[in-house]
Amino acid sequence: MAFGFLALVATAGAAPPWQNADQIRSELAAAQTELQFHDGAGEPVAMAAAALRGPLRQGLAAEAPGELAEVEAALASAGLAARQRDDTGLAAARGGAIAALRRGAMAVAIAAARSGKAARAQAWLQIRDFRKAPRITRPRVDGTEEVQERAAAETAS
Repeated sequence: MAFGFLALVATAGAAPPWQNADQIRSELAAAQTELQFHDGAGEPVAMAAAALRGPLRQGLAAEAPGELAEVEAALASAGLAARQRDDTGLAAARGGAIAALRRGAMAVAIAAARSGKAARAQAWLQIRDFRKAPRITRPRVDGTEEVQERAAAETAS
């Protein structure tokens, strides 16, 4: 019982998973910039690795452990590439980390939707690539709309 309470306290106030995923993405991009234009990229890579915590790590561990291992391996590769000043290796590690995060996030969102946890699914759907759509293109939001409809149905019942 005490352990469960401590786990609840440890995650209270934790950032939602999409914020940590975005921090990983932005820190690895900053690391690439640092490596190309300045002396080193170690600090942004360390910050990216530190962002793999809280609900992001917990959700991936529970629903997508393979992707979590891929993210961890990619972050380790990014650290090595930064130390060796290997910009190609850092770019590859960044791509691997982001791809694994997105695959893992989709697995968690699907599991949450299947178990009727619409708010959780919606939080995990936010880990994706956003691009400005051209004027003639309507972005696909089928998944988001489905989750919102399920959430509305949950609150109505």
